[in-house]
Amino acid sequence: MRKIFLISLGILVLSIVTDAQYRINKTKYDTSNYKYLPGDRYNPPVGVLASLLVPGLGQAISGEVVRGLLFYGGYIGCAAMVFVSYGSGVGGPGLFLLGIAGMFTVFIYSVIDAPRVAKINNLAWRDKRKTGLSLKVSPYAGFLLGQKLPLGLSLKFNF
Repeated sequence: MRKIFLISLGILVLSIVTDAQYRINKTKYDTSNYKYLPGDRYNPPVGVLASLLVPGLGQAISGEVVRGLLFYGGYIGCAAMVFVSYGSGVGGPGLFLLGIAGMFTVFIYSVIDAPRVAKINNLAWRDKRKTGLSLKVSPYAGFLLGQKLPLGLSLKFNF
């Protein structure tokens, strides 16, 4: 039990320190004209498929682990309501139907939200990558007629 708690705490801490901040980024970027590019960090269709398997997994794959855990927790909470009301009869059919409706709602919203999170985080990552400083070092081999072959390194700065 202690290991599971420590692993969960580690995932939570890692998600807080990552640069994917959906809550802030969703106010800055619009996904209506989004086109997936091969260099993007997160793949929206993979997020949808992951959320179809486990609610919240698509958000976690897209860099929003806490958001994914909240979806997963909501789904598990609603499932617990269903099993408690069905197994022991506590709460009657109202609690059972409320749990079923909650599970369905969390599941559908998780599937709808996963590609949006991936798109927003991709747009923010593209912006960050464009404006950041980068250094590229590559080997250089030139050819000059009648002279020795010049070899060296090529440096490219972007800022």
